[in-house]
Amino acid sequence: MLSIICKKWHLTDMRKLHQRKFSTIYQVTRSTDQMLLILKIGADEKSVAQEASSLRNYNGKVAVRLYEADEKNCALLTELLSPGTDLKELFPKHDDMAIQITTQVINQLHGAAISDVPTLPSLQAWMGDFSCSSGLPAWYLEKAKKLLKKLISSAEKTLLLHGDLHHENILKSDSGGYLAIDPKGIIGDATYEPIPFLLNPMPEILSYPAIEKLWHHRIQLFASLLGFEKARFREWSFVHAMASAGWAVEDKQDPKPWLKLAEIFEQAV
Repeated sequence: MLSIICKKWHLTDMRKLHQRKFSTIYQVTRSTDQMLLILKIGADEKSVAQEASSLRNYNGKVAVRLYEADEKNCALLTELLSPGTDLKELFPKHDDMAIQITTQVINQLHGAAISDVPTLPSLQAWMGDFSCSSGLPAWYLEKAKKLLKKLISSAEKTLLLHGDLHHENILKSDSGGYLAIDPKGIIGDATYEPIPFLLNPMPEILSYPAIEKLWHHRIQLFASLLGFEKARFREWSFVHAMASAGWAVEDKQDPKPWLKLAEIFEQAV
């Protein structure tokens, strides 16, 4: 499959950069113009199609530019950001700076976002119904279900979300600004967008000596910068932590890190 993609898009000098859970990232050279680019091979056609749809909507202005997409072969060709450093390097000493940068990215993403894309899943569908979360605390699961239903039904602004806007998905570009990478491409409540940041960077946040204090401070700052309700951030944090624990179970991974966060958040909602 790689040979087909490389021939189709005139790619040479392939070098693997990252092997992630659901994707493999290569640096490549396009022989037609000698441009260095990123080739991403995803896990499935559906997720690649969602990402491609999102990147087309953002049009290279607030996220990496998409040059080519082959959903059938789960391949995306995007620009290579330089220096490409992410926000993880700012944690924990410069966490407020990371929040301010993330806020700017969110405002840009939402300014470019459209309110409906028929081919993209809703936030509720993407979250699921927690039915596959066997072994997790029943009380927490039931509470997460009720909160999810409440948050979805009471959303004031629904639009295209990045859906996974944590520290490692915001990279510095050669222009000095920051761009988003790896959007999930889901339609939902605008107040959900900062939630992945609130629960990251993982696993470093788990060893932070005052997680709860950090979480409340982050919520306060995001709320003041974005104009969103703090209560919704708290509720979404718990729901997301439980959804992440469920996804870990499905992927046969340890859900305990997410349950640790859920325990902290549950007391505040």
